[in-house]
Amino acid sequence: PPPATPPPAPLEEEPEDVVAEPEEAQPDPARYAGLPPLEAAEAAYRDIDFVAAVEFANAAIESGSLSPRELVRTYEILGTGNAALGDDQAARDAFTRMLVLDPNREVRDLSPTLRAPYLEARGRVAAMAQPFEVEVGISRPTNSVTVRLTDPVGLATRVTMRTRVGGQGEFVEERFEAAPQLRQQLDGIADAGWAESAVEIQDRHGNRVRVLGTTDEPLTLGEPLIRVEGRPGWKSPWLWTALGLIVVGGAGAGLYYGLRPQPYDAQLGLCFSCN
Repeated sequence: PPPATPPPAPLEEEPEDVVAEPEEAQPDPARYAGLPPLEAAEAAYRDIDFVAAVEFANAAIESGSLSPRELVRTYEILGTGNAALGDDQAARDAFTRMLVLDPNREVRDLSPTLRAPYLEARGRVAAMAQPFEVEVGISRPTNSVTVRLTDPVGLATRVTMRTRVGGQGEFVEERFEAAPQLRQQLDGIADAGWAESAVEIQDRHGNRVRVLGTTDEPLTLGEPLIRVEGRPGWKSPWLWTALGLIVVGGAGAGLYYGLRPQPYDAQLGLCFSCN
């Protein structure tokens, strides 16, 4: 019989195309070498490298060198970057801090997914009983400059007060742990009636959360008091108007009583810090 025909050799399978999974983006410090942390965060943000943007934004906060405006912007980058990376809790926290410091801050051009943590943070801030607020005043009876601090999210940890009495001499600096009410006492405030002051509210890293006045352009608290004819007492210029009314009123009363047919004794006394 004729030899059997050998079976055909099996066909070689064509290799399948291998598609590599995209690697997660990693911050590349060399890419932003030489830039300060906030500038590096901005550059990474523009490059849509959110991992690097968050990394550098956190470094900017830890540097402790941010101004109030820079701090708000840094929290915005953290909020948007974390939302893009899927960390909604971190995004909400960052957006909440941003809105506490700047309630009118708008974050635009976000997709619905990225915008959700921002809207939740806005609702959280709107529901707060009190906004972040700092009030600076003067107390003559206690010879002091006062600060009232309302901090609903605990951003502030330190308060630095720089004050000089009556615009004379050097500013006296004093630092405090953040508290709802603070007082810097300085001799002479009661006598001068006014002081110049600069107040900084700082977070735990040293970033300036809020700045009210500077030593170059300080806040003016109170008003100068004017010595009356060398007497030990002092009074505000506003009281000159009151004194004028008293004097005019007294003169009118004297004229009236002087023209009365019946004698009448009248006495008007005014004393400033009488002993």
